[in-house]
Amino acid sequence: MKKTIVIFSALFGLISCNDLEKTEASDLDRTDVIKLIAVKDCVNLTGVNLVGVDLSYLDLSEANLSGANLRGANFKGANLSEADLSGANLVRANFKGANLSEADLSGANLSPVTLTGADTTGVKGFKL
Repeated sequence: MKKTIVIFSALFGLISCNDLEKTEASDLDRTDVIKLIAVKDCVNLTGVNLVGVDLSYLDLSEANLSGANLRGANFKGANLSEADLSGANLVRANFKGANLSEADLSGANLSPVTLTGADTTGVKGFKL
């Protein structure tokens, strides 16, 4: 119930983007993320739990996913350009064909991770 209220509030401007990270809505699914993307310039998913969630082909450019648990998440073909993934758990995440250009991966746990065909131009905090 808390998750539904938080997403509704964000969609209708009842809480600000900064307030989202202060809520208890830490376990989200693909549908929740799509709803939050609809809130322009408000994709703050700091510290959320998205273990094994299918986020393929979503536009998560400039999203804040710092400290998020993204273990086994599927980002196939997703746009993560300029996204903040610093300190995130990306173990077994799939970034096949994803756009990670200029993303920040500082301190992220990337072992192992699939990067086949991913655009890693200008990625910060990670060396191939």
